[in-house]
Amino acid sequence: MSVVVIDPATGGVAGLYLDAYAKAASTREVTMVGAYASLSNAPMERYFYKRTDLASGGRQRFGKLRMPLRYMELIQGLIRSLLLIIRTRPKAVFYALSSNLMPELLFVLTLRLFRIPIHVICHDVVPFVGARENRALKDAQRRQFYRFANRLICHNRRSLVELRDRYGIAADKLDYLPFPLMDIRPLAQQRTTQTERSRLSVTRVRFLFIGHMRPEKGVNLLIHAWRKAASRLQGSELVIAGQVPAGERIVSNDGIPRLTILDDYIDEQRYVHLIDEADVVVLPYLAGTNSGVLSNVVSLGKLVIVSDIAMFPESGLIDDTSTFAAGEVDALVDRLVEYGSMSAAQRRSKAEAVERIRDHRMELFSFAFDAILHRITPAG
Repeated sequence: MSVVVIDPATGGVAGLYLDAYAKAASTREVTMVGAYASLSNAPMERYFYKRTDLASGGRQRFGKLRMPLRYMELIQGLIRSLLLIIRTRPKAVFYALSSNLMPELLFVLTLRLFRIPIHVICHDVVPFVGARENRALKDAQRRQFYRFANRLICHNRRSLVELRDRYGIAADKLDYLPFPLMDIRPLAQQRTTQTERSRLSVTRVRFLFIGHMRPEKGVNLLIHAWRKAASRLQGSELVIAGQVPAGERIVSNDGIPRLTILDDYIDEQRYVHLIDEADVVVLPYLAGTNSGVLSNVVSLGKLVIVSDIAMFPESGLIDDTSTFAAGEVDALVDRLVEYGSMSAAQRRSKAEAVERIRDHRMELFSFAFDAILHRITPAG
């Protein structure tokens, strides 16, 4: 065994993150380790969150006990991963950091003790901080992971800058790897070329926001923008789907026409269905580092409107005509009206451009990951 890639947080659609690594490493010996509920088709060891993952019904089964039990399942998965690594002695371990929890830090330290190089994949360089969490404490905890890793892998250029400037990480410890395309086309089985084309010929345009409704996702901004844009987009509709975190709230949508808000956990089947049925997906984020949602949307060739925060232009998955000035309601209104007023032929042309971007990203990720593997274990 040459390399092990571990990502505990790969339940459901998120499991397609490891699919991209498996495809890119098809000619090398790489072992994937992920969650039991992963929808990945890649061969992998499933060690994490057998009972408590949302994708496997953990919330309904355990209620308030879910998070303590999930903590125990994280420890169990890390122990099993460690035993696999000790037994097979890989040349390196890639670990996708999913939290600041002590078991994960002890896992990293144990690998250093056994002199097994650990490459930490940084999804979010600066950790998200909830309404009741201490920012300084979370930042200090995250700093320990960066200190003890042999190398750090980032999915965008801004993350490289944050690691250098905010955390003082030397540039020669950093690797850049484009965010992989998490391809949900196999999960949209009901979608055919015919239905794809007929959807683009419908006059009414369905806009969609989907994802966990944390404040930095810009949902309130989108509601304000839709209140202004709706009168200029007769017949079009906006669906906002996802869960509002505890302690947070979204603005009132009373009196706003053709706006549906689904404040609920969106399971994998419904998630794919909502994206598949949308014409334009809107991601008005105020902050962020990477977006699995954007990757999923692009994999289906869907049109997108995104804010111009650094992670979107740097993603390589959108063009300038898809962005608006982050935090600016009127700028978002203009984009909504522009996309909602396009002819079927214009939307079809943009969708074909998205598909070309999708195919290029799959090739680019494979090339970049193979280059990192070649440095670790040169092909014989």
